[in-house]
Amino acid sequence: MYSVSFDLETITPLFMAGADGRTPELRPPSFKGMMRFWWRAMRMEDDIQTLSANEAILFGGAAEGQGKSDIAIRISDHNLKSNLYSPLPHKQARFRIPGFEARQKFKCIISVRQPYQNLAISAFKLSILLGGFGKRSRRGFGALSYREFKDLDEVMEELEEANNIISSHVKIDKNISKKKSKHVATVLVRDVNQNTPKYPRVQEIYLGHSESSSPESILKKIGRAAHRYRNNALGTIRPQRVASPVIATIVEVNQKFYPVITKLTSHFPSSLKYNINRQDDFINEVLQ
Repeated sequence: MYSVSFDLETITPLFMAGADGRTPELRPPSFKGMMRFWWRAMRMEDDIQTLSANEAILFGGAAEGQGKSDIAIRISDHNLKSNLYSPLPHKQARFRIPGFEARQKFKCIISVRQPYQNLAISAFKLSILLGGFGKRSRRGFGALSYREFKDLDEVMEELEEANNIISSHVKIDKNISKKKSKHVATVLVRDVNQNTPKYPRVQEIYLGHSESSSPESILKKIGRAAHRYRNNALGTIRPQRVASPVIATIVEVNQKFYPVITKLTSHFPSSLKYNINRQDDFINEVLQ
């Protein structure tokens, strides 16, 4: 087995709990679950059977011939402080939930059977660069850092390297910039055929150029935009739970903070009413 250790630091409060659903706890299955999600979203395999077979090699599967995961995750060297936080930072709401505080450090050790170590490491990096962990992770909470970036170009290079290892379908286009406003750089674009399998796949990734001195200000901006453009196209819990296809997180670069937004393909129930334009409205406001 090949093992690598990551020194992680929380950028925003992390809402991850144990069996009771309230006591803050760092859970290795949650980390592996996010690795699996982003590996699948970035892989973009058109043949669902091929996708399932390749996914089972790394993450395990229940189908015939598939077995347990070849990836093991262990969390160590942590004694994280927790507190109560509002999951709606843009509001003066009394409602609070427990979560780990920002600027807390811990180690995550990933062990994987060779020769799949590069795939596993890339999936882990993408899960941090493009998303977060725990509750409200699609709205900026649970953002982590695994290295110090000197500038935005280094972030783009890290995305490109991880992407190239996982998928040959997706291309980072560094020449595409300022696609939607002067504040936005599009670092990844792929046109998705309507006949492709109905699972969330990366469609666009935006790396914001507008810096902030604190992650809290970006959290509030994300919250305000989600409230202003509230629509089923950005996720809903009624009449059934539908996860948002637009995921916002935060990256730290040279002690400054920038929003990162990933737009996945949208696959809504036929009975659900929505305005797809609200997705771009939300993206533009967060990135300004």
